[in-house]
Amino acid sequence: MPKLSIVAPVETPGEATDVWDMAQRSSFADQEVVLFGPNEAVAAFSRLAGSNPRVTVIAGHDAFGRAVEASRGELVAVLHPEAGLAPETVSKAVARYDQKTVSPVVRVGYEIDGSRFLRLDDLAAIDRSMGRDGLPLFAVVTRRELMKDRGGLTEPETMWASLLDRCDQSLVVSPAVSIRGAAPIAPRRPGLTEASAVGARETAIAIVREARRRRASAGLEPDADPERDDRTSVAYVGFTGHDNLGDEAVRVAIERLMPWAHFEAEPADPQLLMVGGGTLLNGRRYYLNRMLRQESASVERALFGTGVRSPGYWGTTEPMEEWFSFIDSCLFAALRGPDSVKNLRELGYGRNLPVIGDPALSLEPQSEVVRVVGRMIVCPVYTSGNLHGGSDDEVFDAIATLIGKARADGREIVMLSAFPQDDRWIIDMMRRAKAPDLAYVAGYADIDATMTLLASADLVIAERLHAAIMAAAAGTPFVGLEYRPKMRDFARSVGQEAAIIRTDQMGELETVFQRVAANRDPLANDLQARVAKYRELQEDAAERLRSALMAR
Repeated sequence: MPKLSIVAPVETPGEATDVWDMAQRSSFADQEVVLFGPNEAVAAFSRLAGSNPRVTVIAGHDAFGRAVEASRGELVAVLHPEAGLAPETVSKAVARYDQKTVSPVVRVGYEIDGSRFLRLDDLAAIDRSMGRDGLPLFAVVTRRELMKDRGGLTEPETMWASLLDRCDQSLVVSPAVSIRGAAPIAPRRPGLTEASAVGARETAIAIVREARRRRASAGLEPDADPERDDRTSVAYVGFTGHDNLGDEAVRVAIERLMPWAHFEAEPADPQLLMVGGGTLLNGRRYYLNRMLRQESASVERALFGTGVRSPGYWGTTEPMEEWFSFIDSCLFAALRGPDSVKNLRELGYGRNLPVIGDPALSLEPQSEVVRVVGRMIVCPVYTSGNLHGGSDDEVFDAIATLIGKARADGREIVMLSAFPQDDRWIIDMMRRAKAPDLAYVAGYADIDATMTLLASADLVIAERLHAAIMAAAAGTPFVGLEYRPKMRDFARSVGQEAAIIRTDQMGELETVFQRVAANRDPLANDLQARVAKYRELQEDAAERLRSALMAR
């Protein structure tokens, strides 16, 4: 029983041979090939099918349903014979499915005469217009999902559209599926052969533009006069929508800096593609893939206060040339801190980009805040051992000891959670400190309430990066626990490196805490002055970006 069945509609003997050759070149061996089409197209493989259990031939023009029923794999790869697969394409698609089995559909980006199409909705539009019977040029789907509606298999285009509507999809962006030369006999409907006569690239771009136009106008009555939204549509790349305090705070800050823009993760027809705050570059392809999925020749680009992962700590985790090309095409590009500039250069980028600070520094408390003398806020993070020193337990024990001493000195302790997965570990830390009754706040639930809380404190013990950043924005001194290099990058950007302790040096925690506490007011004044400068830089950057977009 093979893992995967390649199911391919063929119109000519040449197409059948092309599919067989692609399967033979594939680095993924655990597969079978199911060819279906008119008898004259598949006849040459009938004898092979009789002797090779990994080959099946289904004769008939409208035989897609029978081909799926004859397939035996857990996964079905629907393949247009004119689509060019690199040897590793199938392997990468199967690997993506195995990594994320909640997605029954895996798509692979298309490359048509040098233009790349990496948005799921664009791939669907190209499939509808250029695919055979509305089937994808290439996609992997679980056989179980296809067989849920056997009757629907007789209408492939309708079936495929319905499947995409109801299923989550995962995307592989590299290597993209390329479109090869035209078949010698035209398919029964407009497709790749006709497109090649006028230029496949131009045809695909026109298809995508028309599909986006229709999506943008979907749901409006012909005679309706809705209130028009003239804001710039921005496709925003960041770790939003996951209740992560830092990433949500960054997006809120950028939205307030740019009231002229409307931000979405994947808008139908964006005018600007923005890579926002957070440590996103050199990020194991997660943010790179999201950027590439939104990227197109018609979209302007910006990099706004983004961090770069340290190659010294993480290594090089993704093809940085893709990022370099993106940065060079940006209307505006700036980084979060000085170490991000250094990291990008170490990764091979030749220019020094400006530093505008973390965008969350532009956040301010929404009302007057009264400082509570003696209040100390503690915001840890559980890393599963992926931190300097490799031991979350040692860090938690040191913080718990400090909490005990601070309480004995009469301080009020408030535990701040920046991410839901930290909650249970905060409760564990409270138990270690023999203080299970401490105030405990889910900071990720309300950005403005968290800013108010941080502004009310004497100082903050921050292992979570954005607890330190938002404390600085509120004018509250912090002690930063450098569990990864990004904490030092930020601290250097605001002149607070002396308030940083690496998590493999937790014996220094009390000393640094006492020094920060003793100099609380001067440190607060210095922070406020530095943050004010970054706010000016960010406001200026937002206006420069708006002006550049208007000029375009």
